[in-house]
Amino acid sequence: MALDMQRAARERGVDIRMGVNSGDCTVGNFGSEEQMNYTIIGKAVNAASRLQARSEPGRILIGEPTYLLVRDDILCEPRGPLELKGIPTPLMTYWVCGESC
Repeated sequence: MALDMQRAARERGVDIRMGVNSGDCTVGNFGSEEQMNYTIIGKAVNAASRLQARSEPGRILIGEPTYLLVRDDILCEPRGPLELKGIPTPLMTYWVCGESC
């Protein structure tokens, strides 16, 4: 999906940067009767946000948990470990190349 989003953005002359991570999270309505929000929370979500912030325009940066899920189907190249705020150990990261790096 990220590759499709990237292609669509390029067709419109826009470079977007993306960060993707995989893991457990909680999804649902949070708040009170006066103020309810549907959202997603968890360590994997926080890591994805940090990866997006560290990505580059026009590129997709993924964490190792996602890489392990897609490595047989999507060409990626190692970016290296990154220290991310709120994550106690460096996270190995990869650039998504799509069909070619």
